[in-house]
Amino acid sequence: MHLADQLDSIYSQTVLPFEVVAIDDGSKDSTVSILEDYRNRYGLIYSVNPVNMGVNYSFNRAISSCTGDYIALSDQDDVWHSSKLANLLAEIELMPRDQPNLVTSAVTDVEENLAVVFRKNITLTPKVASDFVPDIFMQGSTQIFNVALKNLLDIPQVGVYDLHISTLALVIGNRRWISEPTMLYRHHRNNVCASWNRARWYLYFRKFCEKLFLCYRFPPDYFATYYKPCRQKWEKFIPNEKAEFFCRVDSLARSGWNALSISEWSLYKRICVTVQLLIDRKKHTR
Repeated sequence: MHLADQLDSIYSQTVLPFEVVAIDDGSKDSTVSILEDYRNRYGLIYSVNPVNMGVNYSFNRAISSCTGDYIALSDQDDVWHSSKLANLLAEIELMPRDQPNLVTSAVTDVEENLAVVFRKNITLTPKVASDFVPDIFMQGSTQIFNVALKNLLDIPQVGVYDLHISTLALVIGNRRWISEPTMLYRHHRNNVCASWNRARWYLYFRKFCEKLFLCYRFPPDYFATYYKPCRQKWEKFIPNEKAEFFCRVDSLARSGWNALSISEWSLYKRICVTVQLLIDRKKHTR
């Protein structure tokens, strides 16, 4: 429905992409004809899944098909700011090229007609590795990463693709964060995971509460689905300077109270994480 808007914004970047790779996941609408049009006009590369294979499979296939030095991910219905690629590239090129690197950013939440709801969808400003735990927010459509990360990446079907990618970068590589939005994140009823079926007053109230109390979350499911498998699979690649910190993070899965002992976080963050872990654990035991 909004694919052309997204593709137009990609091909209008101040730094044009080396290539654009798209996967059609068995759509039943006019997606293929739109992709064919952009292939003829701009050289877009696309392929079609014979049946619907799901988000993770499609992103895995698209990523493995890319041949450039950096890979920037995109959904099908957002709109990029014209400087998005330039800003992400400026950050990732400051990082050591021989190590797995990832850069993500904030976004502006908009309605289907692009009316702004939240100018910046998150207030966190992580700067070092320890800050990204539990600031695990990292929207896939804002991600850019290098070949060193791509070569280690194999997204399983379980879980959400962007959490798999960012967890890998967090554990064995480097992450940077751009606090300013780089794109318009469109919400509509057909979104896979961003549909808004709530009144606007509820959205503002929830955002207000998140800013005050719920900024820092480390859900128990994250340990089992993303963090633990990544730690076990890539343990030999974890830098020595991170190993001790991650040992303490592992203890959070056993007891939420252990968050209070992680000195890298502020006292406010430690309290928020502890409370939220205990709340989540209580929900799971009901």
